[in-house]
Amino acid sequence: MPQTKDSSQPPFLAIEMSQRLGSIALSSSGIVDSIEFECGGRQDDLLLPSIDELLSRHGVRPAALGGIAVSIGPGGFTGLRIAVATAKGIAEVTGCSLHAVPSGHVASESITPRPDSGVRVVVLSAAKQGTCWITSLECEPDCWRELPGTGIRPVDPPTDEVISMCRGAIVLMDEHVPEGFRNAVEGIASSVLTPTHRADACLRLGVHMAGCGDAIDPLELLPLYPREPEAVRIWRTRD
Repeated sequence: MPQTKDSSQPPFLAIEMSQRLGSIALSSSGIVDSIEFECGGRQDDLLLPSIDELLSRHGVRPAALGGIAVSIGPGGFTGLRIAVATAKGIAEVTGCSLHAVPSGHVASESITPRPDSGVRVVVLSAAKQGTCWITSLECEPDCWRELPGTGIRPVDPPTDEVISMCRGAIVLMDEHVPEGFRNAVEGIASSVLTPTHRADACLRLGVHMAGCGDAIDPLELLPLYPREPEAVRIWRTRD
C-alpha cells in the first residue's frame, strides 16, 4: 500500500484483524507502511508472513520494535484470537510494550477525513438477534474518549437511550445491523457510514497510548467478545 509520513519512533507495529479484511501497519524511520490481507480460513497462514515481509521491507528486526498495538474487538472470533495471540507472543519475546485498542476506536479513527474534536461517533458491531455492541465515542485531538452507554444494546427496535446516543452523531454500521434501525437513525444522525478498520488507524492510537504509558501485560490481554462464543456456550451446556 502507499506509504505515508509519520514521526513515530522507535519502530511500532499494529495488527487489525477484527473484520474480513485484515491489515498490519509499521511505523519506522518516519514512514508508515501497511499490508492488507483477507481474514478467511487461512488468516493464520497470512499474518506472520505479512509481518515478516513488512519488517524486512524496512530493515526492522523484531527485537527493535518499541511497541505493538492490536485491535481487540468486537469482531470475528478467529481473527481476534489469532491477532491477540500473535501480539502477545511478539511482546513476550521482544519485550516491547503492548497496547490493546478496542475495534470501535479503530473504526472511528479510520474515518476520512478525521472528525473535528468534540464530534461524537457511535459504532455498531456484532449484530445478533436484534442487539448490537454499541461503542459511543467523542473525538479528541489524539484519541477517542469513550462515553457512557458502551455495551450490548437492543436496536430492533432501539431504545430511547440508543436513539439519544445516535442523535447528532456520526453513526457507523455495517449490513448486518437491522434495516429498521438504519431507517430510525438516518434522520437524526449527522451521517450514517459503513465502517472500515485500518491498521494504520490502530497504529496511531497505539502510539498515543504508548506516549501516555497506557500498556497492558501480555498475560492479561484478551479479545473483547461482546457475547460468550457459541462453542463455549455449547461446551458449558453439555451433559
